[in-house]
Amino acid sequence: MELVIDGKALNHVLPDPGLRRSLALLCSRGVAWCSRVMKSYTRGRQLLKAPIMLSIGDGANDVAMLQAADVGVGLMGREGRQAANSADYVLPNFRHLIPLLFVHGSLCRHRLARLASYSFYKNVAFWAVLFAFQPFCGWSGQAIVDDISAAVYNVVFTALPILMFALLDRHAPDADLLATPRLYQARGAALASSEFWMSGVLLGLAH
Repeated sequence: MELVIDGKALNHVLPDPGLRRSLALLCSRGVAWCSRVMKSYTRGRQLLKAPIMLSIGDGANDVAMLQAADVGVGLMGREGRQAANSADYVLPNFRHLIPLLFVHGSLCRHRLARLASYSFYKNVAFWAVLFAFQPFCGWSGQAIVDDISAAVYNVVFTALPILMFALLDRHAPDADLLATPRLYQARGAALASSEFWMSGVLLGLAH
């Protein structure tokens, strides 16, 4: 379903609480907001109460909108580089927006979720060894690992696996990510799922 609202219609909707609730309900599953006026964009964001907003612009009149959004994407167009200089990401053409969101965005989300899980795993595993040694030293707090090894554990010993993972891991081919945008949402709850607790906490205790 597509919903198009111009400035006059928006001015008619905002003063009416019932119409505001109806519009927010229609846009609750996602909305693309097209506006040439910063005031309209700001009022629309307040109306929709969206947790994350992405804005796209290619001219000097879009600078304020790009800076107000959570993620700003600037296009290098004929109107200069003002939008590109004020954006979080810069694209040469509008057609690169879909790969940015569904390929690079999905991979980044997947890898960051794995990074958080791996950080819990390696630290829980290290802590479990220290805790398991305590009954044998009379719960005196003596460490079984020397200070140098403990200091370089996170920097040297466990840095290479996650580095290679961040460079090489792909949970799906690029073509599948572009053809199936639902895969982006499928990886969204990785940190809140049982997979995180199994691989990040319980697996660390088991090792």
